[in-house]
Amino acid sequence: MVQKKCPYCGSERFQRGEDGYGQCYALNCGLRSADQKVWSIAATVWESIYRDCHQALLSAHSDLTPVMAHSLIGELPVDADFSARVVPHIEDARKKLEALEAAKPQGRPSIGRQLLIAEARQLYESLKQLADDLGVVRDHAARRCYFWTAANHAIVSMTTETSDRTTVRIGQGGVFNHGLPTGEVRSEGTRDLRGRLLMVESPSDVFAVQSLGATVAAEESLPPESGYIWCAAVGDVPDAATVRALTRMPLLLMPLGPTRQAALQGIRQRANFHMFAPPLDWSVTKWLGQMTDVMKGWKYLVECSRQAALVTRPFDAVRKELDGIRRVENRQLKKFEVDRWVTDEIVRDLQERGRLYFDGQMPYVYLHDTHEVWAIDVENDDWNALAREYGIAVTDTIARPLVSEAYLSARADGVQAKVHPYAHYDRNRNVVYLFDLDKGLYRITPHDVKEVPNGTDGKLFVRNRKWTPFKLLDVTVKREWPNVAEELLRGLQLEERHLTRADYVFLLQVWLLAFFFPERFPTRPILTMVGPMGSGKTSLLERWGKLLFGPAFKVASLTDDLRDFDAALTNEYYVVADNADQERNGLPNKLAVVATGATLKRRVLFTTNRLIEFPLTAWLGITCRTPHFRREDVANRLLPIQVTTLQSAFIPYGQMQGAVQERRNLLLTALVVQVQAILAEIEAEQS
Repeated sequence: MVQKKCPYCGSERFQRGEDGYGQCYALNCGLRSADQKVWSIAATVWESIYRDCHQALLSAHSDLTPVMAHSLIGELPVDADFSARVVPHIEDARKKLEALEAAKPQGRPSIGRQLLIAEARQLYESLKQLADDLGVVRDHAARRCYFWTAANHAIVSMTTETSDRTTVRIGQGGVFNHGLPTGEVRSEGTRDLRGRLLMVESPSDVFAVQSLGATVAAEESLPPESGYIWCAAVGDVPDAATVRALTRMPLLLMPLGPTRQAALQGIRQRANFHMFAPPLDWSVTKWLGQMTDVMKGWKYLVECSRQAALVTRPFDAVRKELDGIRRVENRQLKKFEVDRWVTDEIVRDLQERGRLYFDGQMPYVYLHDTHEVWAIDVENDDWNALAREYGIAVTDTIARPLVSEAYLSARADGVQAKVHPYAHYDRNRNVVYLFDLDKGLYRITPHDVKEVPNGTDGKLFVRNRKWTPFKLLDVTVKREWPNVAEELLRGLQLEERHLTRADYVFLLQVWLLAFFFPERFPTRPILTMVGPMGSGKTSLLERWGKLLFGPAFKVASLTDDLRDFDAALTNEYYVVADNADQERNGLPNKLAVVATGATLKRRVLFTTNRLIEFPLTAWLGITCRTPHFRREDVANRLLPIQVTTLQSAFIPYGQMQGAVQERRNLLLTALVVQVQAILAEIEAEQS
């Protein structure tokens, strides 16, 4: 702020910002100064009315608080004829309109001329309406009045109270007091609420907030203006356009009621915002007035603001705005300018309703309201579905530039974090996080299992829409939990020449539980089902997949093109390669890479030569009749289960699969109970 003398009272307690807006903090003045070059005629009239009313208020009341003395309030003077101030402007507007209408060139008038006439007529009519409205002021002499401004500080309306306490508004729109600036020296105590527009319901709420901030500043031996924050009232009918022009993401503090509902309906169409309410459904004025300990009261206000709920714009409102931008292409802007504008708007909206993440290779966006994580990639169907909400089709030329902009923003400004597909083990916390395949997690500790939103503790999981969510049972209920390995092996005839059935059950159970501790297995054994056709080897691996992910899980035979295998290994948590008997070039190398947890290089986005490395962390199961894997580094990492032709009564395939689905929640919970036991053992070892 630049400190100068007040142009009205000469006080040196005047500060002017770089934008030209100034404020006098002298208690006997409190007037503001703004650049009126861009204001309308009505705004200049309003400004003169505001100054007269404000000075009338100060003259009549010597006990005003500093906040009120510095605010856009006043008192209506007795016998004030404000409508007379508009009359000369009405006459000028009338003459201009008549001159335009009288000058009739030959032929049909151009569109430009028609617009000039329309604008002149609108100005003339609006000034007449303003004069009529200001005539009402005479009926409310000596009443307190409040002036409401647009984003450029121009006054657009005034409210006052009648004798029966009803509110009368003259003019339309605006918000109250958004221009009150913080002093040059700023209070350290109010820092946490500075920089973001706090929207409240009424002028009295603004005074309550700013007075509390001024008191905080006084505790630091600073003048009251040092404690002011960016705060404004929206009134009974919120002006959403002005709010959006002021800020993209305001913070609303309002009790339940009609104004809050109007804010939800109106402002939500224009902007994402956070909202919280005073306790006990009090008004803001009553709530803050109860705070006897100023510093504790301010800290409580800050803490409540941090718990504010996110309210996001409907996607159709965002899409409508973006469509309006895209329509100006080739008329006012070039295509590259429109594309840049649209991509910037979408990325900014994503950052408002969520947060960008970057795992070192790929960008992601986490949406706070839905707890969903989306991989930002033109080849990802979920991302394309999200882009479609913004009106961007996968075939649009802007689709790839949008991904590129999101990638660069995530890499530069996003949070560095790993994104998980199914389960994650945190070594430091000794906690397993299990994704429910929808929007939630199960936080598994040695002592309890809690259902929490995706993103809790910074743990992010990406949803695959083809998988079916599950619901764990209450692990505290005493019951005999089933052995999942035995359930999967049921009906299979095991080859027990070297291992007993109990051995097979134990090995399979360990392999199943390892799925919940991926970070403890940098190298991963490959479960290999070996047996003749009809022995049920494929059925076991598929039932495990259906238990984890639901009925959509299917095994797939290996193709001659191992790139299909690569795609599965880099996108799935569990992969089954069926019928791996045929020798294929490169397959042993691929299996070795999978087992050791190496990476796969892949061209990224729309570039031609930039590569990123995807870790091959999928758990792998394979089936074969005659295994040919002789390489030592592959053979040593196989976990073979040998099965023979079924000798007992045949159990239909559909019946076995159906039994898994019917008991899916129970079986997964049984595994989680064992996971808890493992965590308890780890905890005991660490203590």
